[in-house]
Amino acid sequence: MRSLLLRAFVPGLLALLFLPCAPLEAQSFRDAKKRLIQGLEKRDFGLATGAVDDLIALGSEKGLDAVVSVGLAGDYYGLERYIAGKLVAVPKGEGLDHLCSLAAEAKAAPVRVLLTLVLGSRPEPEAFAAVIENINDRDDSVALAALEKVSQKDSGRAIGPLIAALARREKKGEQEGLVAFEVQKVLTQLTREELETARDWEQWWEPREGSFVRPPERPGTERSGTGVSRTTSKFFNIEVPADRVVFLLDISGSMEERDPAPEETGAGGDGDGAGGRGGTGVSPPGGRAAPPPSKPDPSQIPESRMRLRRVQKELIETIQRLPERTEFNIILFNHQIQGFSEELLRANSRNKRDAIDFVQRFEAAGETWTDHALQRAFETDRLRAIFLLSDGQPRRNEVKLPHEPILDWIQEANRFSRVRIHTIGFEQAGATMRKFMKAIAKQNHGEYVELR
Repeated sequence: MRSLLLRAFVPGLLALLFLPCAPLEAQSFRDAKKRLIQGLEKRDFGLATGAVDDLIALGSEKGLDAVVSVGLAGDYYGLERYIAGKLVAVPKGEGLDHLCSLAAEAKAAPVRVLLTLVLGSRPEPEAFAAVIENINDRDDSVALAALEKVSQKDSGRAIGPLIAALARREKKGEQEGLVAFEVQKVLTQLTREELETARDWEQWWEPREGSFVRPPERPGTERSGTGVSRTTSKFFNIEVPADRVVFLLDISGSMEERDPAPEETGAGGDGDGAGGRGGTGVSPPGGRAAPPPSKPDPSQIPESRMRLRRVQKELIETIQRLPERTEFNIILFNHQIQGFSEELLRANSRNKRDAIDFVQRFEAAGETWTDHALQRAFETDRLRAIFLLSDGQPRRNEVKLPHEPILDWIQEANRFSRVRIHTIGFEQAGATMRKFMKAIAKQNHGEYVELR
């Protein structure tokens, strides 16, 4: 009897032992994905990250798909950062190849942005090739993320694709838009050349493509902005892209102060600023202008040197030069937020006239609620650029606000849209304010200009 039982039992036991592992892997995948979903719903960082680790450890495309489609689409900033760190370390081979495919094919633009940034942080040629490809993404935010990473790599491999991307933008009539401008900016960085159209670039590149070596920067030269000369509007010498733009202006009480004109340096002949444009007083790039030898009596300083009046004058000139396809808004802030419009408006004659009337009527008073102002600006749909002008420390109830939480908030708020934030400050505001405004611009791929 025992012999008969063994003969009946042993084959079944052996069959169980040698079952294929696929069903077990499938169950592990389902369990890990379920835990990831639960972690997102509960905002349970430990549960979510443990699930991410298990999904990546499976080493399968399905596991990576779940991490990307669920984890990166869950609007959980801390988890996104954790996943990005894990994806940067995915081994080269099938896993990396699949990430490159997802960076181009994922349905959600924010996911493509994050994967572009991940791949741009990796050293492999195939990762860089995927980043270059995303310069042509259908969503401008993805294209801008790709351009950020291409500029950091500083590789001549990108020159040909950049020229082709510029040609596509021109064909669509987008040559004055932000993406085309950023393409030009990176081309100038990579080549030291300053050309205007895709055709110019093609003719320059064709005889050099197989043997190009970037020349060194000429000693003693300094660049401000892209070096690309265009005819679009500027705000304190920073070019305004013909896209969706917000001018975010501090009108706190300190904007009533009058600053003495800088010493004569040959810039304009009357102390009115760079290039003789009048009223800008833009400091030379890369450093501070020498302060005047003595501070004159404020009562002897003309009203034209009041910070608020200088900003009004410059902004009116900027608005007048905006091309009609630009969509813009003006947001004023002190301890309150006041917008010219509830939404972006096209720069047609009527809206320009109304905006200029709005600019002429505002006056300075109150505190500097910079954080609230930035939050309001980021509520703008499909925003592409912010021009933040301020002369004072962010404050609340007469208490200075720390800068780091504001910078952290901007980084999180801007992680998908890649809005360019340009900052304009005043020399007289001091070193701490200068550091803060420079940090905002650098963090968000903008320019910093200092007025004096």
